[in-house]
Formats: sequence, C-alpha cells, structure tokens
Amino acid sequence: MSSLLGNYIAGSTAQNRLSWVKQRMHGRCTVILATIFILILTGAAIFFARDPITSLSSGSYMKLRHELIGEMIIASSTWHQRDPVELGISTDQLEEFRSAIGPSSSGCVVMDGTIVFTWGQVYRNGDWGSATKPVISTLLMFALQEGLIDSIDEPLRAFMPGLSESDQAMTFRHLANMTSGYSLPDAPGKAWAYNDYGMMLYFKALFEGVFGTSLVDAGAAQDLLLAPHRWGALGFEDGNLFKIRKGAPRLNMSPRDFARVGVFWLGKGAWEGKQILDRSVFENHLKVGVPENLPRTVGGQPDDYLEIGSLGGGNNHYAIGPGSYGLSFWFNDSRHLWPDVPQDAFQANGHRNKEALTVIPSLGLVVAWRGGEEVFDKSDAFNRSMNDALRLLLEAMPNKAVSPEVALAAPSESQ
Repeated sequence: MSSLLGNYIAGSTAQNRLSWVKQRMHGRCTVILATIFILILTGAAIFFARDPITSLSSGSYMKLRHELIGEMIIASSTWHQRDPVELGISTDQLEEFRSAIGPSSSGCVVMDGTIVFTWGQVYRNGDWGSATKPVISTLLMFALQEGLIDSIDEPLRAFMPGLSESDQAMTFRHLANMTSGYSLPDAPGKAWAYNDYGMMLYFKALFEGVFGTSLVDAGAAQDLLLAPHRWGALGFEDGNLFKIRKGAPRLNMSPRDFARVGVFWLGKGAWEGKQILDRSVFENHLKVGVPENLPRTVGGQPDDYLEIGSLGGGNNHYAIGPGSYGLSFWFNDSRHLWPDVPQDAFQANGHRNKEALTVIPSLGLVVAWRGGEEVFDKSDAFNRSMNDALRLLLEAMPNKAVSPEVALAAPSESQ
C-alpha cells in the first residue's frame, strides 16, 4: 500500500514539474516574441519618423536612417508614387518651392525612393549643362573600380599626350576638382578656377584615353554608361541620355531619369540592394576636394595649347568653390553654400541653378529639375537663391524637417 502511495506521489510530482516547466517555457517564449515585436515597431518608428531634431542625436540618427535608406530604396522601371498629403507634406509649400525654381521649370521630388511631387514635363528630355560633370566623375569612379586607372591621382600624361612640361604633374583629381591650371598660368593643384577648358581636357582624357571611346559619339557615350556592370540596372525610361554639344557628351535626360542617378548617389553606389559601385569608392571620393584656403587663380586669356576647345565657357567663372567643391560636385559641408539646408547635402548644378540635382541623405531626399531661373551673377550669388528655394522645400516636409546640424549650429551668412 505504501509503495503504491509513493508511486502515486512521485507520479504527481513529475506531472507537476512537467507542467511547471511547460509554463516557464511558454512564459519565456511570450517574452521573447514580445521583445522581437517591440524591436520591430521601434525600428519602423525610427525609420518613418520625420523629426530628426528631437528623435535621436544627430550622428546616430543620420547614420541609422542612411543605412536603412541604402537597403530599402527601390525604383523599378516605373517610379513608385505617393500622395504627398498622405505623408504629411504641405502641397501649398511645395507649390511655393516650385514657383521659386521658375515658372517654366520641370522636376520631381523623391523621398525614400518614391516620387512625392512632380511638376511640368517631368518626362521630357533636355540639356543639363554642367550638371553633366558629376556624372562623368561617376564614370571616373567606375574606371577606378574596374582597374582602368590605379588612382584618381594618376598622372594624366599616361592617357593624354602632348602636355606641357609645367602640366606633367596634372592628375584626374586636379581636373575633376577644377584645380588643374590648364590654359592658365597656375601649376596643377595651386589655384582654384572653374575652368571649362580644363573640363574639356577631363572629358577627353577619360573617354578617349581611359575608355577608348569617341568623345563625339552620343551613342557610344550612352553604351559606355549603360553597360550592365555600370548603370544598365537603373532602368532609365525616357530614351536617349546624351547629346553632343560643343564637341563633348552632355546629359539629355528627363528630370525623373536624372533623379534615378540621384538615388544611386544617395545609396552610395547601391541599386535595389545590389552594390554596383563599391561603397568605399564613394566614401573615399565623394566629398569636398578643394581646400577652403586655396587661392583663386589670377586668371588670364586661355592658353589652349592642346587646341581642344572649351566645354562651354571660359577658364575662370566663379569665386565660390574652395571648401565646397570636389570631383565636380557641390557640397554643403561647411554650410557656406546653403546655410538653411542640412550640411550633408550635395548637388550637380548647371547654368547657375537652371538645372540641378540635389541629394540630402539625412532626409532621404532627391530633387531634380531643369528649366529653372538662371542666376546671371557669375561670381558669388547663385548659391543664395538656391538656399532660399531649398529652404522652401524643407519647410514643406513633415515637422519642418531640417537636419540636426542646421538646427543646432550657429547661424551664418551665405557667401
């Protein structure tokens, strides 16, 4: 009898222990699942939050948001579009922004890989002027990745015969940074000059010397850029990308096609989750390259001893550039260009704001337009009207989105 009672008690104890274990396991699983759910919600909240001033500290916010954008941007052969009102964007202020660009302009605003606003003939191809130059510098980065050049500091003489003795030290970096001194009395790297004679030399050395492609064949230029291992994956939808103007290829894209280039730059060479151009190439080269204290050239009549001509203008256009220019891009690092705009913004600019492609990584924004109002003051003023226009765009965004750098830094005047 006692034996049976002992067995019964032992069996009951075992069942109780088993039940207790099951309860503990169930409880732990519930806690784990709840924790995962909370983490997912937290990550989503951070990604979709549009108030970078108060959400997180400046550095951590921008780093996290940029990484998420790089992973999630998808712009297929036809752009995804969303109603700006659904996203909390002010359409009235978007119209103010559009008016500031110019009544004859056409363009689009892309947020996180989706078009949220268009105006004018966004599908129509046309000239982008000097906004072409950063595209050519992107081609230079492809040449570096593909081993066609060892470095952007490689001397140009290996690809361009006939350089003078004083220009033997000239490099691709000098040309892309507008510090080559070609056609001027300055030695390479010694002075700043927005120089379209030097740019023609840059195009010629890259297309003919590095890639072995004709400089005056728009189809060849397009084939070069749209190779499958370059921009073939970007899905441009509006036809021919280049025309030959003044003896060299110039962009002939629609605003919505050029915006794809901006998304590519925003993703640091990634497209739809695939790294087309190595990320380190972007991080090492896509930045200010002209020191702020570099003097401006003394100028002079162009000495085009190679007889290659100009890409479009003279050899000494603007005073602004040092501290803001690099590899044919305009940067806002010091906020000298656009004091009311996040300092991570960068831009391709043609004809003093008439054409522009602006990228603001911290806000996931890409903005492309052409046909805007050109600023005819060629020295210092064209960045001021750009600042005013971009400020209107930012004021249209949810929570008046500005980056922490702009919100927290001391005010400064545009140069």
